[in-house]
Amino acid sequence: MANPSITALPEAPQRRMARDVYPAVADKWAAALGPWTTQVNDVVTWMGQQVDLVASYPAAAAKSAKDASDSAVAAGQSLLETTNQAKSAAASAAAAQSAQAATEAAAGNPIRLGLLQSIALCF
Repeated sequence: MANPSITALPEAPQRRMARDVYPAVADKWAAALGPWTTQVNDVVTWMGQQVDLVASYPAAAAKSAKDASDSAVAAGQSLLETTNQAKSAAASAAAAQSAQAATEAAAGNPIRLGLLQSIALCF
């Protein structure tokens, strides 16, 4: 519903009015009362709808804040997992480098090479 409005009532009849003027003013005023009452009721209904709408704002804002918080937590967890994966990859790379260096050092010594192969087969 668009913002309703209330049309002003015409001049109300007054006891002090002349006898020939009073009936016409009273008729015009009485005829306007029905539409005016409908307009007032429409405005009251519209105001109630606006109050209900505004009352829903805090709940919507709270839900939005919770969703944002959940998203931030998920992003933090993802960052932690990525960091842990990077550390694991770095540790694997270091172990591979150590194994490479040990293999190269043992290449000239058949006993060391055999020992390294035996250790590797244990895993």
